[in-house]
Amino acid sequence: MIVVRNGTVVATTGPIAASAIQLTLAARASRELTIPVPLDHCGTTQSPLIPGTYQLYTEYSVALTPTANWTVLRSGPWTVELK
Repeated sequence: MIVVRNGTVVATTGPIAASAIQLTLAARASRELTIPVPLDHCGTTQSPLIPGTYQLYTEYSVALTPTANWTVLRSGPWTVELK
């Protein structure tokens, strides 16, 4: 995951344990999920990110076979509010 604020990358994810969440929602329904994700700060300090609006992007690299070329899958942004 890449965390962006005002067009600048401010953090990337550290190692994440494999996990899955299965969720079924009715049309136009929503649900808040809390998922802890370790972040590696991109600045010169290791202080927590300040509250505000951020954009999240994900990037995955996959190869369908051991000899296949890697394919990069990207998605986002998702706007989130850090409180």
